[in-house]
Amino acid sequence: YPEFCGSAADAQYLLIAEDVCVLYWGDLDRAGLQILSKLAEMADGRFEVRPFTAAYRLMLQRAMTRFPDPLDNEETDQAGVPLRGLDLLEDELKPREAAYLREVLDNARLIPQEIITAADL
Repeated sequence: YPEFCGSAADAQYLLIAEDVCVLYWGDLDRAGLQILSKLAEMADGRFEVRPFTAAYRLMLQRAMTRFPDPLDNEETDQAGVPLRGLDLLEDELKPREAAYLREVLDNARLIPQEIITAADL
């Protein structure tokens, strides 16, 4: 699949492209995973949406090193935000990573995208 990397405004080109796979990458929090879920829902079979797993795994590895206790990650005000989209990512993670992420999300914590840099990618 060709990869799409651009702004939401550039997404109009997805309507005319064939065999497109969008790799989404955002914060690891309830709101970030809701965006992933919403994109997958919007694709409605017209194109594929997948999490950018390599970046998410690196984020988790960094967070697990810095904060062995998942509850030490930054708190958010997202306790009331429904947890959606985890199913799109969870199967791509190692069991230890998935358990750590689940603890972060269940407790409305955040692993920010900025935990990794452009040089890491």
